[in-house]
Amino acid sequence: MYVILFIAFLVLMYFVTNKKKDFFNKISGLGDGGKSNMFGNAGSSHGNGGHTSTDPTADFARELGFTYTPIQKNVEKKELWAMGGRMKGEYKGRKVEMIMETRGVEAGLAQINTSHSYTMDNRIVMIVENSGDKKFEILPKSEHVTSTPTGHSQFDEKFSATGDRSLISDELRSFCIKLGWMHMKLSGNHLTVIDDYFQQPEFKSMSGSLKMMSAIHPLWGTSPKQTKIELSRVTELLSQMAKIVESI
Repeated sequence: MYVILFIAFLVLMYFVTNKKKDFFNKISGLGDGGKSNMFGNAGSSHGNGGHTSTDPTADFARELGFTYTPIQKNVEKKELWAMGGRMKGEYKGRKVEMIMETRGVEAGLAQINTSHSYTMDNRIVMIVENSGDKKFEILPKSEHVTSTPTGHSQFDEKFSATGDRSLISDELRSFCIKLGWMHMKLSGNHLTVIDDYFQQPEFKSMSGSLKMMSAIHPLWGTSPKQTKIELSRVTELLSQMAKIVESI
């Protein structure tokens, strides 16, 4: 996650006076005082003590009927905390893995405990049989991605599509339009939805950081105020992925 100077200043002032990490986690979209990842769910450990908390990510895995393995803090890599984990299961006969991991690593200035780096790995991966090695990718519209219009004006206004676009059905395009954001990729035997929503350029400025504090995540329905994943949103996304797999 990109940390702009404005946020860094607030963090510095807060830590100097309060000696806590909770503030940064809240304003950076982690929520719940350092107990949540970008999906709005608590992880296996947080803070310097590696305290294990009640884990809503595990609860969500149970709702889906998936198994769940929480990640652990890697002390050798100077990780201060590790949140989230991996869920595995089947949806409509398709093997699925959901990765929801956020890690915090000390990045310097340890004497005042204010500088840290953050890595996130948030994905949904569905296993596919892809003997023809078909590929496609849907991305938010960007000047850095060159693509040919699909003929769906509303979709083409917001998204770029590359690769085998015969797999991008009208239903899928309408689904992307409804969400307002999507990053989906078919490569090899993996159909993957990559959650890099908060890494978009619109969130990398000072005003974007403020926007992040009130944004509702298009995939999960989470926000700083609503930290529970909406199950219906996830099952709808998995259903769309399963339909793509059937068409390959």
